[in-house]
Amino acid sequence: IKNKPVGYLGAVVLGMAFAAGWVPCAGPIISSILIIASTSGSRFFGGILLSAYCFGLGIPIFASAVAFDYFLSVYRNTVKYLRFISIVCGLVLIIAGLLLITDNLTNLSNFISHSIGFKGI
Repeated sequence: IKNKPVGYLGAVVLGMAFAAGWVPCAGPIISSILIIASTSGSRFFGGILLSAYCFGLGIPIFASAVAFDYFLSVYRNTVKYLRFISIVCGLVLIIAGLLLITDNLTNLSNFISHSIGFKGI
Protein backbone atom coordinates (compact mmCIF):
# COMPACT_ATOMS: atom_id res chain seq x y z
CA ILE A 1 0.00 0.00 0.00
CA LYS A 2 3.00 2.31 0.45
CA ASN A 3 3.56 2.26 -3.31
CA LYS A 4 0.02 3.37 -4.14
CA PRO A 5 -0.47 7.05 -5.04
CA VAL A 6 -2.71 7.95 -2.10
CA GLY A 7 -1.11 5.67 0.50
CA TYR A 8 -2.64 4.93 3.88
CA LEU A 9 -4.92 7.96 3.91
CA GLY A 10 -6.51 6.85 0.64
CA ALA A 11 -7.13 3.39 2.09
CA VAL A 12 -8.86 4.91 5.12
CA VAL A 13 -11.04 7.15 2.93
CA LEU A 14 -11.92 4.22 0.67
CA GLY A 15 -12.84 2.10 3.69
CA MET A 16 -15.04 4.88 5.07
CA ALA A 17 -16.79 5.27 1.70
CA PHE A 18 -17.35 1.51 1.50
CA ALA A 19 -18.77 1.43 5.03
CA ALA A 20 -21.08 4.39 4.35
CA GLY A 21 -22.44 2.69 1.25
CA TRP A 22 -22.77 -0.67 2.97
CA VAL A 23 -24.60 0.34 6.16
CA PRO A 24 -28.03 0.95 4.56
CA CYS A 25 -27.91 -2.54 3.06
CA ALA A 26 -26.54 -4.43 6.05
CA GLY A 27 -28.32 -2.50 8.82
CA PRO A 28 -31.83 -3.95 8.35
CA ILE A 29 -30.46 -7.48 8.02
CA ILE A 30 -28.32 -7.37 11.15
CA SER A 31 -31.14 -5.73 13.14
CA SER A 32 -33.54 -8.47 12.01
CA ILE A 33 -31.05 -11.14 13.04
CA LEU A 34 -30.55 -9.49 16.42
CA ILE A 35 -34.33 -9.30 16.98
CA ILE A 36 -34.78 -12.98 16.07
CA ALA A 37 -31.80 -13.96 18.24
CA SER A 38 -33.08 -11.97 21.23
CA THR A 39 -36.61 -13.37 21.05
CA SER A 40 -35.63 -16.98 20.37
CA GLY A 41 -34.63 -17.62 23.98
CA SER A 42 -31.52 -19.53 22.93
CA ARG A 43 -28.06 -18.02 22.96
CA PHE A 44 -26.82 -20.88 20.81
CA PHE A 45 -29.39 -20.16 18.07
CA GLY A 46 -28.55 -16.45 18.17
CA GLY A 47 -24.86 -17.28 17.90
CA ILE A 48 -25.51 -19.53 14.91
CA LEU A 49 -27.50 -16.78 13.17
CA LEU A 50 -24.86 -14.14 13.83
CA SER A 51 -22.05 -16.49 12.77
CA ALA A 52 -23.84 -17.28 9.52
CA TYR A 53 -24.31 -13.56 8.90
CA CYS A 54 -20.65 -12.80 9.61
CA PHE A 55 -19.37 -15.58 7.37
CA GLY A 56 -21.85 -14.67 4.63
CA LEU A 57 -20.66 -11.09 4.76
CA GLY A 58 -16.97 -11.71 5.33
CA ILE A 59 -16.18 -14.50 2.88
CA PRO A 60 -17.20 -12.55 -0.27
CA ILE A 61 -15.31 -9.46 0.90
CA PHE A 62 -12.21 -11.53 1.68
CA ALA A 63 -12.48 -13.29 -1.70
CA SER A 64 -12.79 -9.91 -3.42
CA ALA A 65 -9.64 -8.68 -1.70
CA VAL A 66 -7.73 -11.80 -2.69
CA ALA A 67 -8.90 -11.62 -6.32
CA PHE A 68 -8.39 -7.86 -6.74
CA ASP A 69 -5.21 -8.14 -8.85
CA TYR A 70 -6.95 -10.61 -11.16
CA PHE A 71 -9.88 -8.21 -11.45
CA LEU A 72 -7.56 -5.38 -12.47
CA SER A 73 -6.01 -7.49 -15.23
CA VAL A 74 -9.45 -8.46 -16.55
CA TYR A 75 -10.63 -4.86 -16.26
CA ARG A 76 -7.70 -3.58 -18.33
CA ASN A 77 -8.73 -5.96 -21.12
CA THR A 78 -12.40 -4.91 -21.03
CA VAL A 79 -11.92 -1.13 -20.91
CA LYS A 80 -12.15 -0.92 -24.70
CA TYR A 81 -15.65 -2.47 -24.56
CA LEU A 82 -16.88 -0.32 -21.67
CA ARG A 83 -18.92 2.10 -23.81
CA PHE A 84 -20.72 -0.79 -25.53
CA ILE A 85 -21.36 -2.52 -22.19
CA SER A 86 -22.77 0.71 -20.72
CA ILE A 87 -25.12 1.19 -23.69
CA VAL A 88 -26.37 -2.40 -23.52
CA CYS A 89 -26.90 -2.19 -19.75
CA GLY A 90 -28.74 1.12 -20.15
CA LEU A 91 -31.04 -0.41 -22.76
CA VAL A 92 -31.74 -3.38 -20.50
CA LEU A 93 -32.65 -0.97 -17.65
CA ILE A 94 -34.94 1.03 -19.94
CA ILE A 95 -36.69 -2.14 -21.13
CA ALA A 96 -37.06 -3.39 -17.55
CA GLY A 97 -38.51 -0.01 -16.54
CA LEU A 98 -41.00 -0.10 -19.41
CA LEU A 99 -41.99 -3.64 -18.45
CA LEU A 100 -42.55 -2.49 -14.86
CA ILE A 101 -44.58 0.57 -15.90
CA THR A 102 -46.79 -1.44 -18.26
CA ASP A 103 -47.15 -4.26 -15.70
CA ASN A 104 -45.73 -6.81 -18.14
CA LEU A 105 -42.73 -7.94 -16.11
CA THR A 106 -44.81 -10.71 -14.53
CA ASN A 107 -45.96 -11.85 -17.96
CA LEU A 108 -42.36 -12.01 -19.17
CA SER A 109 -41.33 -13.92 -16.05
CA ASN A 110 -44.15 -16.42 -16.54
CA PHE A 111 -43.27 -16.83 -20.22
CA ILE A 112 -39.62 -17.52 -19.42
CA SER A 113 -40.55 -19.94 -16.63
CA HIS A 114 -42.83 -21.90 -18.91
CA SER A 115 -40.30 -21.80 -21.78
CA ILE A 116 -37.59 -23.45 -19.72
CA GLY A 117 -40.02 -25.91 -18.18
CA PHE A 118 -39.93 -24.61 -14.59
CA LYS A 119 -42.82 -26.24 -12.69
CA GLY A 120 -42.51 -24.22 -9.47
CA ILE A 121 -41.88 -25.30 -5.93
